[in-house]
Amino acid sequence: MEETIAGGGKNIDDLMDYDFKGSLEAYLALFDNPNGVRTLEDLIDFNAKHTEKELPPEHPGQEVLQGAVSNTMSREVYVKGLELTRSWTIKAIQKTLVENRIDVIMGPADARIASVAAAAGYPVATVPLGFAHFNGRAFGMNIIAGGDQEEKILQVMSAWESTFGPWVPPPILE
Repeated sequence: MEETIAGGGKNIDDLMDYDFKGSLEAYLALFDNPNGVRTLEDLIDFNAKHTEKELPPEHPGQEVLQGAVSNTMSREVYVKGLELTRSWTIKAIQKTLVENRIDVIMGPADARIASVAAAAGYPVATVPLGFAHFNGRAFGMNIIAGGDQEEKILQVMSAWESTFGPWVPPPILE
């Protein structure tokens, strides 16, 4: 089973790709869309036709979307890979929490920490840090805790707000 991820060339990105297409299309079906974007392929085409707005210089590619379209993983490999990934991530998070005698793990929101928490089925939240000067985009820190430990995340979020003040909307929304 470990070959599903490690030796078999599959990784967490492949697992996410497997789920992404169907999940996105189910989400898109919830809305009336005047642009006709109903499928992942429609979204890729729309982005390609509107590159000036949809594919800015700092994010010019659609590799994630294209990877999800081209994913050929079988349901069996997906289920085995998901089970293995969940097991590994739970062990890693628990080891980090116990060995370091900490209640939560924090890291940059643009890193993999939210994916690791999601793979483990553990809670994750984000606290604000500020905005990028070059594009006004918000950035922050992710907080994860062990299973059924949401109250620890809420305690950190409350302390964060008490220390740094309440959330401020990005300048581009003002």
